[in-house]
Amino acid sequence: MVNLSLKERIHLAEQAIKQGKKLALYLAKDANNSQHRYRVYNPLQATSKSQKWQAVYFFNAELQTAYKFLDQAAIVIIERQNPSGSSVPDFIHAAHERGIHVAFDLDDLVFDYRQLGTLMYSINNRNPLRWLLYFHRIRRIAKLADSFITTNDFLGRKLQRSFHKPYQLVRNSLNDEQVNLKLKKPNHQGFVMGYFSGTPTHAKDFASIEPQLIKFLQTHDDAKLLVVGHMQFSPAIKQLIQAGRIEIQPFTDYLKLQALIASVDVNLAPLVINDFTNCKSELKFFEAAIVETTTIASPTYAYRHSITEAKTGFLAKPNEWYQKLEYLYTHPAKNYQIAQAAKQYTLKHYYGAEFLQELEQVYDTLYQQSTRKISVIIPNYNYAKYLKKRIASIVQQTHPIYELIILDDHSTDHSTQIIKAEIKKLQVTRPQLSVKFIPNQQNSGRAILQWQKAFEEATGDYIWLAEADDLSHRDFLKTAMQGFRDPEVVLSYANSKAINQKGITIVPRLSYLVDKERTGHFKQDYCLDGETEIRQIMAIRCAIRNVSAVIFKNDSAIPYAKYLKAAAKYQQVGDWYFYLQILKHGKIAYFKKPLNYFRLHSSSATKKSQQDGVHYRELLALHQYILKEFPIPKPIQKAMQKEAARIKQKHGIDN
Repeated sequence: MVNLSLKERIHLAEQAIKQGKKLALYLAKDANNSQHRYRVYNPLQATSKSQKWQAVYFFNAELQTAYKFLDQAAIVIIERQNPSGSSVPDFIHAAHERGIHVAFDLDDLVFDYRQLGTLMYSINNRNPLRWLLYFHRIRRIAKLADSFITTNDFLGRKLQRSFHKPYQLVRNSLNDEQVNLKLKKPNHQGFVMGYFSGTPTHAKDFASIEPQLIKFLQTHDDAKLLVVGHMQFSPAIKQLIQAGRIEIQPFTDYLKLQALIASVDVNLAPLVINDFTNCKSELKFFEAAIVETTTIASPTYAYRHSITEAKTGFLAKPNEWYQKLEYLYTHPAKNYQIAQAAKQYTLKHYYGAEFLQELEQVYDTLYQQSTRKISVIIPNYNYAKYLKKRIASIVQQTHPIYELIILDDHSTDHSTQIIKAEIKKLQVTRPQLSVKFIPNQQNSGRAILQWQKAFEEATGDYIWLAEADDLSHRDFLKTAMQGFRDPEVVLSYANSKAINQKGITIVPRLSYLVDKERTGHFKQDYCLDGETEIRQIMAIRCAIRNVSAVIFKNDSAIPYAKYLKAAAKYQQVGDWYFYLQILKHGKIAYFKKPLNYFRLHSSSATKKSQQDGVHYRELLALHQYILKEFPIPKPIQKAMQKEAARIKQKHGIDN
């Protein structure tokens, strides 16, 4: 059994998040099988050397912990399993609610009812009802998944035809323990063959080469056969066992098995060729190659695509095994040469940099197919002194981000130098993150025009306009993205606290200032229809005081460019107008915890006086627009009138 403790896996996931890696979260049944090592543990170990990704797994019995990391997962992969209850389907639904792509890792032909007879024949099984139920449960998970991961194209194409979903290839691989195992090839007399699949399910495979093996053993008195496992043998094989020509060893752990494979001159991997065995991987080949043992295998799909005849091993049809064995017996130097070439091939293709790159490319592809990629845009103008902390507060988010775009509106301070230096750092510390810098050649004069550019440049599924002078709690994204579990939500935001130029909190919760009528509207998290939100609060005043607190759904059905162009006509309430338009298209989600830190700046008295006058006139105009566009209740209309009077009185405006 290969496994890390739960504590070790939690630590690995937390460290990966801190390092800015994306999480590939595996849900596995248990660690008590070799499938878990090949399909889950080895990817975890391989990605520990990645700068982009970290695979981490939790078992079905650890679902509570898996849920804790689900919000931080970039993709979810379900290891092959046939659960009877609803816990795994529920986990898949939870991932989908979060817009996370779910792949089902299937490494066997155990889903196509038409292949049940082939399976029964291949594994020598007489319990079709058990396998029918197994197939049914596998198919249930397959139908819920978005795509598949598998070991070869033969199996992948069958999955694609059955479920009409794409597949990605991740080969079975070696781990560090196998590669670093120090073994010496024994200097034994004679010629030893090894068969390491000694189970009842492989009885027909072994029987397919039995006549050729017996002939070889009878021809060469110094030849022996080592069989690891337990299976029913024919009378002829039993006689050879009694004569000491065949040795039977019990099953053992995989590292001790490596030593046994190293002890023989040739590894035998026969299979009865059919659709079921063509879906099998080539693991018997590379696990022998890593300990410098040559393999003879049946020409199944996987072996044909991994073994180069007489260079890295041999392929043998049922009547060719004696011939291939005889060649190796009479050419020991060539056997050694082939084993060395197979080892080099294995180290290149089933371990190390190439395997990691393959894994990263698959994860990248799955992530691209997810529906929660977040584009973060930082609009900046003369905020050089805040940029370092602002960028840090973004890349340290516990929810992964897809791309970072920094806009600069022709700053006159040293913003450009800071931005370029920070991007250079990110290329080292966050190489997986797409970072783009777009400077204006002249100042636009309006922040809303930078917003227009932000929506033009963003390619993610969600957009976060993180203004350069603000900050955010590291759980801001993780929390705000929960709003989009409801597919009708178009805008999700968190409460804000106000900070001064030194970063000191001056208003703990801006919601208190927004709810001047003390309705209690912001005391709890909520999700409301957009027009309901307008009728209850947004008609009175702009409840969203800072765009940095907002995540927008990048939905092609919402004409953001049109709305921003119209909003640019306003000097002071353009953001309010913009939010109103978006809320026509769906729901709004709000989270009461102040996770956005809105920085307030002092301004000159003259400028403030001018702005106040403009603000009042624009508020009246927007109130008129709201009353025309939306059915506003009488009490809210009165509150709108009071708000206008309050602004007028506060700033001493005569008319």
